[in-house]
Amino acid sequence: MATSVSAQQPSSSNPPPSAPGTNPPAIALGPPSPDDQSMLLARVGREALRYQRELPEFLCTQLTTRAVDETGTGKHWKRRDTLEVEDVYVSGFVNHKLIQWNGAAAHKSYQQLTGFLSETVLHSVGFLPAWLFGPQAKTQFKWVREDTLSGRRMQVFSVHLPVSDSKLSISTPRYSFVAGVDGLIFVDAVSALVRRFEIRMDLPAASPIQEGEMDIDYDRVDISGRQFLLPVKCEVRARFGTSLVKNETEVVRYQKYAAETTIHFDEPPQDGNPPSLDGNPPSPERDAPSPDGRPAKPGGSPAKR
Repeated sequence: MATSVSAQQPSSSNPPPSAPGTNPPAIALGPPSPDDQSMLLARVGREALRYQRELPEFLCTQLTTRAVDETGTGKHWKRRDTLEVEDVYVSGFVNHKLIQWNGAAAHKSYQQLTGFLSETVLHSVGFLPAWLFGPQAKTQFKWVREDTLSGRRMQVFSVHLPVSDSKLSISTPRYSFVAGVDGLIFVDAVSALVRRFEIRMDLPAASPIQEGEMDIDYDRVDISGRQFLLPVKCEVRARFGTSLVKNETEVVRYQKYAAETTIHFDEPPQDGNPPSLDGNPPSPERDAPSPDGRPAKPGGSPAKR
């Protein structure tokens, strides 16, 4: 049994892209003025929507190490397993296919895995969706500080989107609810590209997840000769009762989807429930994937890019 993180389809229209080869004036170094802050955030929104519009249908491979700390202190992590998952983004849907489990060929589907799964993070918030960064979004940004990241000068903004305006949905076998978004974005002051997104989920009192956090790092990725700024690393942490879970993911491959590409989708759903994460406190003994697995759930869900 599991919990899924997803987002509803945005309905906002996209502004026209900047002219090719045209770079807006760079923001002055140092703490930006209120006008410079507004200018930089407007560029962030335009760049995010441009990537949404121009990103082709594609495949990517995620390598994830899952760990649990049953003491809840964050000091006694035990590795649970490793997953290699291939995501296919085609025709507005994403499919998760389990390729390897603990370094060996997988003999079950992704939907038969138990425990805390986080592959949905990329298409729910990782691709900087319009409901967070689009012109109709009600996200509140506030300049926090200037920082450096990988030798680049960054302007750091807080991000706040209340539950009432959020489209970040969490689903468990028993519950489905929307979480608000709080966090930080690290913005390159020259290129206006988001290089890091730190998220803390604002969860309702009835949530089976008591705490939820994500850190997403971005870098330039080549897809069929074109450069895109996409997630390359992600760490997701959550608290279930007295236990902590942590998934560390590296995206090791992006590839354009082509008609000649051979894709093997998981078996069709039997029960109509979405792919999910465990809504119960994780236990290595109870939740460890077993040879016979569980009834398969759907392999595809709407891709929110």
